[in-house]
Amino acid sequence: MNKTKKRGGEVKKTRRNLRGKIRVGILLFLGAILLRKPMLSLMRFLPCFFDYIFFVYPGKESDIGGYLPQFMANGSWYRTQIFFGGIITAARGKRAGRGFLIGAPSTVRSMVRSKEECLILERKMRYIANCFSIKKIAIAGRAPSIFLRHDIALEDPFVQGEKGMIFCTIEALYFVMNKHRLSLQNVHIVVFGAGRVGKSISDFLLSEECTVTNIRAQTVFDQEEQKLPDDVNDVLSKADVVIVISAKGSDFHPHMRYLKDGVIVIGETHPPIMRSLKQGFLYRAGLSLNGLRFVPALETYSATSIPGCVVEAIVSAQYGNISNQKTFNQRAREIGFYACMVE
Repeated sequence: MNKTKKRGGEVKKTRRNLRGKIRVGILLFLGAILLRKPMLSLMRFLPCFFDYIFFVYPGKESDIGGYLPQFMANGSWYRTQIFFGGIITAARGKRAGRGFLIGAPSTVRSMVRSKEECLILERKMRYIANCFSIKKIAIAGRAPSIFLRHDIALEDPFVQGEKGMIFCTIEALYFVMNKHRLSLQNVHIVVFGAGRVGKSISDFLLSEECTVTNIRAQTVFDQEEQKLPDDVNDVLSKADVVIVISAKGSDFHPHMRYLKDGVIVIGETHPPIMRSLKQGFLYRAGLSLNGLRFVPALETYSATSIPGCVVEAIVSAQYGNISNQKTFNQRAREIGFYACMVE
């Protein structure tokens, strides 16, 4: 009898999950095709109701299904069409504002290849911001670096997300140091992926008198596989903490077996590191804020996980542009952001 009840409960749970996925699929379809313009038009009559917008996109062609129905991206005519993706709720009793998601089926490869595509997206985002009196625009992932490489200046109301990503990584580092009862000044930290953001993270840690080594990893701009330094695995084998900030988590997979026992790996990359780390501890850096939720949740994130680039838009919308990283970190903590780690 108990087994029958248990089996029946599992069937009901499976059906509920399936219904949830169907509802999200319908929402994405309606938001991207049928209701995109009506939704944006309706929101235009709510001035100052939203403080910021967050632009998302699939990393590669195979990821498009997580953002909108795959068939919609088959034609190049739809590549630069921006769709309404969801709401970011305001945190209760906090100076965090309210935002909404927009996105496009543009991929990293298509944006790297086409400056014209990036120009169209930048122009459309700026137009939406003007229509709704938006204070700040955050762009996910590596897109800011791609836009800047095309000499597209991400001027106000755009934020480049660098300070938010640094804050996210530093908070994650403080969290794991406290959890494992370690001191930042007594560990050797390796930053794997010393590009624009990775170099800024290492500079911040050096200012805190930490021991840091940088390793340049594959970037979204490399057309061919780049050869890493010959001693890369030797350097990694001596690391107590590794911060992975490369273009994608899989870049780090071949090097994981060289890490020493007890190592701590913090991933601030999307797509994330997908392999298990048997000889140490693997964390995915994230932030949270009580009451702030993504509806629907971001692909591969929980509804309450907040990427660092969004945090920069939220903080800047409330306090204005902040040039100093330590001041930015302080403001973000005042709002109530805290590390939300996934082990």
